[in-house]
Amino acid sequence: MTDMTTIKVRRSTRARVSELAGERGVTQSELLDQLLDHEAEREFWVGLSRLTPEAYRAALAEDDDHVDMGFGLEDSPTR
Repeated sequence: MTDMTTIKVRRSTRARVSELAGERGVTQSELLDQLLDHEAEREFWVGLSRLTPEAYRAALAEDDDHVDMGFGLEDSPTR
């Protein structure tokens, strides 16, 4: 038994996924995983870019971690 399933998409969407997967030399499933990973990473960075220095410090304090980890809070243009 396989761990695969189907999802309903328009034929035009399936064709686009198939074409891009072929261009990249990956399966359609691998392509969708890559696209979803990329979107999750984009959302993370968008959220991080919206943090004020105060909110960033509060998040560090909440984790009991006051180490900047080299992310350059002091370099933030919104300081």
